[in-house]
Amino acid sequence: MKKRFVVCIDSSTKEQHDLFREFIRNEGLAWWHWVTNVWLLVDRKGQFSASDIRDQVSRCYPNVDALVLELRADESSGRLYRFQ
Repeated sequence: MKKRFVVCIDSSTKEQHDLFREFIRNEGLAWWHWVTNVWLLVDRKGQFSASDIRDQVSRCYPNVDALVLELRADESSGRLYRFQ
């Protein structure tokens, strides 16, 4: 099942972004990154949890505050999303 995540990072360097982007590409995640320090990720295989993404963010951005949210479809409507 497809999963969607929002990742917000307090501050970063180019090297840290490159390392995170490498993880995203290696894992086949779709991504959007127009806003500085905000990433929207789509895991089409549904293999990652928010804690998995958080752990990877911690490896790529050590000692940086981050927020990882999983968006899930609202079962009653199928169109709205709720934070998990």
